[in-house]
Amino acid sequence: MDMDSTEYKALIVRKKAARERYDRTWKDDFLAFSIYLRSGATQEYVACLCGISSSRMSEILYEWTQVLDDGLQQWFPTPTRSQVLRAYPDRFIEADGHAMCFLLLDAVEIFAQQSSNPNVASTTYSDYKKHPTVKFLAGCGVTGETSADTVPDGNGGKGSDVMMTDDTNILEIVPFGSTAKVDKGFIVDNIASVSCF
Repeated sequence: MDMDSTEYKALIVRKKAARERYDRTWKDDFLAFSIYLRSGATQEYVACLCGISSSRMSEILYEWTQVLDDGLQQWFPTPTRSQVLRAYPDRFIEADGHAMCFLLLDAVEIFAQQSSNPNVASTTYSDYKKHPTVKFLAGCGVTGETSADTVPDGNGGKGSDVMMTDDTNILEIVPFGSTAKVDKGFIVDNIASVSCF
């Protein structure tokens, strides 16, 4: 969301009005956000600790995630191709014989709370981790740079790496003639051959 847009300004006005209603400042919200991230406690526990409702705690998590995402994108812009080539790891050139690797792709699972909804519980349960998880497919460049295109939305822990790769079409961002490196859990030969054409 653009910070100069009328939509963003309207959101700020709504946030300020909501805070005035509860006599809360942005510092209170950030404290709740930080406690939740660092302590590993449930949303309900942090909401009770901070004296707010569970729905408000959910809003705080969403809002601060968006604020940090916007801020970090401005602080760490995506490097140009020439900057990437100057910092290209020698190890990749030695292994591949070229500097054409564009994307390193892997999936990561994050622990999730058990849902009372049986459909959600079934979707998030990971047979590999033996508890509910949310799985994210994440791609980065060879020097560690990421962009919004390379981190799609998460899926339930039951989803396979191949299914997420196919659903997100992440391989379509790899330019013709470049390569993507994946770990041995990804068997994406069929997907890659279709995405390249």
